[in-house]
Amino acid sequence: MHLPEGEDPVAVAVCETFVAVATTQQFLRIFRASGLQNHPIVLPGPAVAMAATDSGKLAVVYHSTRPVGKVQNLSALVYRIDKKKQVCKPHTRLLDGWMDGWMDGWMDG
Repeated sequence: MHLPEGEDPVAVAVCETFVAVATTQQFLRIFRASGLQNHPIVLPGPAVAMAATDSGKLAVVYHSTRPVGKVQNLSALVYRIDKKKQVCKPHTRLLDGWMDGWMDGWMDG
């Protein structure tokens, strides 16, 4: 797997069937187990974190706007990679220390 020159990874999620890479150019690149890449997806903001499940779900958390003080304005996209569709787009405002278990509810079910 190679990224274009000037494009670096900022978040990676791995499961049995794909590897997802969010980049500095705000692209979400999905590489299948064969090494082939799906069409890149343009993210609406800089990636913060990602998580994947072996059932084909991918959650991408990104900055929807700049932080205000200690408040992070984050949104998320949840995809079913196997079905090539977006299934959820939650939005929230979070204070420092938010990462502990925050994405668990989106990935269940």
